[in-house]
Amino acid sequence: MTTEEKPSKVYDGSCQCETVKYTVKISPPIPDWEVVSCNCTICSRNGYLFVYPYFENLHFVSGQDNLRMYTYHRKWIGHYFCTTCGSSIYAKSHSEKFHPEVAAVNVRMLDGVDLKSLKIQEVDKRDEW
Repeated sequence: MTTEEKPSKVYDGSCQCETVKYTVKISPPIPDWEVVSCNCTICSRNGYLFVYPYFENLHFVSGQDNLRMYTYHRKWIGHYFCTTCGSSIYAKSHSEKFHPEVAAVNVRMLDGVDLKSLKIQEVDKRDEW
């Protein structure tokens, strides 16, 4: 019995100043996702649009040492940003109770993504934080 591999695409990404560069394999490709737009304070202020690939599919080409992590409130989700330009790259849970195997990758940092064509899923989390 064979298993078919799900369709995927590898995207190149970087921060605004291009100090941090990375690739991420996303399955299914972004046009097939409902990209998440959360209205909590950190997501709305950072302009996040998230997809959720496995963390093992996120590979840094350069500048990983230029990333810093910010946490707040419950301190179980780290928000990673470039220390030079401040671009928000991704977020990741540090709690075994909340999907530590995935990265919440900010689609706005990926090359070649047509933001106007995205299917957006609005998530209302403002009152939970």
